[in-house]
Amino acid sequence: MHFVEKLGRFTELSDDERIALATCVETEKVVPAQTRLVNQGDEYPSAYVIERGWSFRQRLLKDGRRQVMNFLVPGDAIGFAAAFFAHADHTVITMTEVRYARIDPDRLMQVIAGSPRLGATLFWSTALEESVLREHIVSLGQRTAREHMAHLLVELAERVRKGGMPEAEAQLLPVTQILLADVLGISPVHTNRTIRQLVREGVIETSARGIALLDEPRLRQMSDFDEQFLHEDGGPDF
Repeated sequence: MHFVEKLGRFTELSDDERIALATCVETEKVVPAQTRLVNQGDEYPSAYVIERGWSFRQRLLKDGRRQVMNFLVPGDAIGFAAAFFAHADHTVITMTEVRYARIDPDRLMQVIAGSPRLGATLFWSTALEESVLREHIVSLGQRTAREHMAHLLVELAERVRKGGMPEAEAQLLPVTQILLADVLGISPVHTNRTIRQLVREGVIETSARGIALLDEPRLRQMSDFDEQFLHEDGGPDF
């Protein structure tokens, strides 16, 4: 399971801890693109872990405007807040076909209660997601559209790569212009202009499949990418 492998990057898991996490998994399911896994305002249906495919989180305003907050890749968790909150404050929609594993949040809480070390590791995973969201706030407030887009593309490639997926999947990201506009907080016209600028600079290439990264070192340079916010130096040391 990609989620267990992701946690194993934070701290070395024992066989017993891996088995305990496996007991939280109830079923696996495959759903097509544009499936709502979580719907804003509804009761949390469950908690999930993505095994294959991409999704995104969005927050809708009453007039229909939306902010895409982040993208979810294999190994990422959805709906763990179900153990604490009754209703979802955001929506999760699949971008591609997604295979996910359903997690029993009550069983997960039992596992955490029985293993404080594992609970701390899960907390670390949550803290990492908060760090990524903080970096998105910095991008929204301070980076230009060109810098923000370049930074986001490198971040996604790094997260896919660190999640143990093939390098080819890190270099071809299934993101659309509309999604990029809504995560960058700019108009589709501005987004298209920024994409064309990066294409002219020879650092990306677009196709029906998404955006291919042609020159990741230059993307890192133009966005002043500092991967410290991904905290790949490891998790809690017990």
